[in-house]
Amino acid sequence: MGLKPFFCFWNKILEKSTGMFKEKILKAVESSITPLGYEVIDIELENKGLIRIFIDVLDGSREVNLEDCELITKQLVYLLPVEEINFERLEVSSPGVDRRLTKLHHFDRFVGSIVKLRFRDSIQGKKNFIGCLKKHKLENNMNIDFKSDCDDLHKSNKNFGDCFYIEDYINDRVHKIEFALEQIEQARLVEDVSVKGKNS
Repeated sequence: MGLKPFFCFWNKILEKSTGMFKEKILKAVESSITPLGYEVIDIELENKGLIRIFIDVLDGSREVNLEDCELITKQLVYLLPVEEINFERLEVSSPGVDRRLTKLHHFDRFVGSIVKLRFRDSIQGKKNFIGCLKKHKLENNMNIDFKSDCDDLHKSNKNFGDCFYIEDYINDRVHKIEFALEQIEQARLVEDVSVKGKNS
C-alpha cells in the first residue's frame, strides 16, 4: 500500500512527459506540412518507438490518399531527426472514418454529422455521449444535439456565450448542463458518417 502514491506520482510524470513529447512532434510536423496544404489531426505513440501521425488536407477539399501519406512520410523521415525527435518506426495515415475532432474548425466542418464525445469529468454520472453536431448562430460557437447510449435518454444543448449547455429530457423534466469545448477529452465521428463533413 505504501507504493501506491509512488505509482500515481510516476504515472503523472509519464503522462506529462508523453504530452510534452507529442506537443514537440506536433509543432515540428505542422511547421513542415502546413505550407504543403496539410494539417495534423492526431498523434499516437506506440511501443517500440512507433510514431503514428494522422493527417488531413488543410482545406478539407478532398480525402487523404496514399500519395499524400508517402509524401509526408518522406518529408518527416528527414525532419524529425533534425528536430531531435527519435523514433524507430514512423507511420503517416489518413484520419479514417472515425476521425478525431481536435481543433475548432473540425467541429465547424462536421456540423450535421454524428459525433461521439467523451468529457473529462462526468455529467450526471456519464462521460460518453453520441449525437448530431450542430452550429449555433453565434460565430465560432457550436451546439450539439445529443442522444445518449441509453435509448430512453435524449439530450440537446444550446450555446450561451462561449459555453454550451445540454438539455436532458428525463421523465418530461428538462435538466440543463453548461460546458465548454475545453471540457471535452475526446471527440470522434461515428463510423458511418462521411469524412467529408456536412454543412447543415
